[in-house]
Amino acid sequence: MKLLLLGGTRDAKNLAATLHAQGMTVIYSIAGLVRQPSLPCKVICGGFSRHGGLIPYIRDNHITGLINATHPFAQKMTHTAERATAQTGIPYWRLQRPNWQPSTDDQWQHFADWETLLESLHSYSSIFLTQGQLSESMLISLNQHRPPHQQFIHRTAIKPNHASHHWMTWIQSIGPFSLESELALFKKHRIDVLVSKHSGGALPAKLIAARQLQIPVKLLQRPTVTASVATYENIEDLVVAVSQASVA
Repeated sequence: MKLLLLGGTRDAKNLAATLHAQGMTVIYSIAGLVRQPSLPCKVICGGFSRHGGLIPYIRDNHITGLINATHPFAQKMTHTAERATAQTGIPYWRLQRPNWQPSTDDQWQHFADWETLLESLHSYSSIFLTQGQLSESMLISLNQHRPPHQQFIHRTAIKPNHASHHWMTWIQSIGPFSLESELALFKKHRIDVLVSKHSGGALPAKLIAARQLQIPVKLLQRPTVTASVATYENIEDLVVAVSQASVA
């Protein structure tokens, strides 16, 4: 098979390397906003617009299978992949990280939408935002509900799209982060609540730090996966499925 792998995560890179090592032809696609991966297979970046879209790229490059290993919240790309594979008729697999599992020491609260989550922050003083970029509507909502004393620490891998505000400190940093550095950051800024997307996979250090410091965590629920999509929670099972399809 000639596989197109939609990546951008650590799991996606490991999957690409594993498939390549097994002799499969893999093209790894990444948005390229943060950093370029070092992989033994072909890597393309910048999306598919310059190729006329995903469907023309699949047809022009004779792709015979597509694997979606993007971030669980990359909904636009996921919808595009589902439509493209349905129209081209090629096999489609989704690598979906397993849910994070809380311990009895965790103080997690889940929310179905950002508006409700942001409204729940009213009683806190120092909020650590780790959910990625803030949209203009999210920023307006924060400003509307923010008490005068409230401060936000916003960490992203790239520069935010919005203007700076006196009540928000921006930190540019790329993970993975160590537990020691996360604990130090929590203490330095006197964080009293953590905001994150429920991305799944290995439990990140920020959640372990919140657990140790007994700090509550507000999590945005993950998007649901289309029921008809072949979905795998680990690389090993997905590789087996792709291998079986390649000899079918």
